[in-house]
Amino acid sequence: MTREALEAQLLQLPPEERAHLARVLLESLDDQPDLDPAWLEEAERRAAELGAGSVQAIPAATVLANARRRLAE
Repeated sequence: MTREALEAQLLQLPPEERAHLARVLLESLDDQPDLDPAWLEEAERRAAELGAGSVQAIPAATVLANARRRLAE
């Protein structure tokens, strides 16, 4: 299985399962500094909100355009 195929398959998992896998993968990297548990909790909370549909994602292009507009004011 190619990395792309595995990635496509994993992206179909529910957000909570993807967050768990992300944590396991990050912890498996020996040279990575320890993550602050508060950041991980925040990421998991946001992933759960997206998965539940209680919040709506904003495309990065929209966010960047809004930021540029506000900085130009």
